[in-house]
Amino acid sequence: MNTVLWARRRRCSGLAAVLLAMAGTMTVEAAGPHGVPPTRVARLAEGINVPGWLIYGAPGVPPLNERLSDADLDVIQAVGFKHLRIPIDWSRIHDPTRIDLLNLQCVARLDEAADRLIRRGLAMIVDLHHIRVEGEESNYSGPLQSDPAFVDTFVAFWGHLARHLSRHDPEFVFIEPINEPTFVGMSDRWPPIQKRLVAEIRRNAPRHTILVTAAHWSHVDTFVRLEPLDDPNLIYNFHFYEPFPFTHQGATWTVDWVEPLRGVPYPSSPEGVKSAIAAVDNPTARPHLEQYGRERWDADKIEAEIAKAARWARTHGRVVTCNEFGVHRPYAPPGDVVQWHRDVCSALSRHGFGWTKWELDSSFGFFSRENGKLVADPELTRAMGLNVEAVPVKEVE
Repeated sequence: MNTVLWARRRRCSGLAAVLLAMAGTMTVEAAGPHGVPPTRVARLAEGINVPGWLIYGAPGVPPLNERLSDADLDVIQAVGFKHLRIPIDWSRIHDPTRIDLLNLQCVARLDEAADRLIRRGLAMIVDLHHIRVEGEESNYSGPLQSDPAFVDTFVAFWGHLARHLSRHDPEFVFIEPINEPTFVGMSDRWPPIQKRLVAEIRRNAPRHTILVTAAHWSHVDTFVRLEPLDDPNLIYNFHFYEPFPFTHQGATWTVDWVEPLRGVPYPSSPEGVKSAIAAVDNPTARPHLEQYGRERWDADKIEAEIAKAARWARTHGRVVTCNEFGVHRPYAPPGDVVQWHRDVCSALSRHGFGWTKWELDSSFGFFSRENGKLVADPELTRAMGLNVEAVPVKEVE
């Protein structure tokens, strides 16, 4: 894409654009004051999650081009995304029958994807997203929180995978050892495990940047209690889905009371939620909606929440990113979805945080698909500070 246009469009990413223009596709490893090369920070400025390939899609490990065509990648880049986060299910990449614990077919597919994306100048986050536990789909960290033997296996696995990934350019391939570690009621158990993971990954991939996070689904309130690790080449990551009654209305995989919610507005007020309360026939949901109204969620309240992570970043001198945020769209008022994204992206940009939107083209999607082609919503594109000029204008029939 046109770097000059991008630099002019973004509010707080001018320096990032200059760094990327200077770097091109060569390896640049001069570290910033925090230990992470500025070119890598710039590449994580704006990105998109791509589920439906190695997680939440058809079983097996197909090549990436069965999920994303070259035309899809053209659209993704034209809009302004600079990196893809690739969520991976443990069951697809782990092979317990091998000494190195790696499913070689899955790893080969990752290699193909990395080479393909790097040729385009796109970065990739390798995200071990999900350790399945029967009946606990939202417990992403699975036996990590209860089985010391599994922790040993997981650390060993990541040593092998990190050694393999180390062959790829560290300017473009980022390592994220676990998504949203849960550890509810036992959050103090997670940091020692993460410390072991970072040490093992660093031993096997000495030049790559690692993304680390907090327990309790990477929530900002847990994030700000993290103690930074000694490794300087880390990026600290939180997720943002507040306020939950709005962002997850109608979702079927999380707490029961959000499933019946429909038409929940944003911003919120006691008056504004009355129609949503009247429409819900669920006594458990109503108190949550009433509280949501009283809390008066708006741009200022979102800013205050994200500012918690910004204070942590300033205090510790670390790079921070938010690599998941979004709204479950089927039942949310479309204009309110746009406003929420505008408020979140404005707050993240104001504090210099990179971000990765959840997700590409499903129920939280940035894009929709029309006749198989990715199509961006111009209002959402504009609200997120991306290149609305790249969004085709629909012809009036």
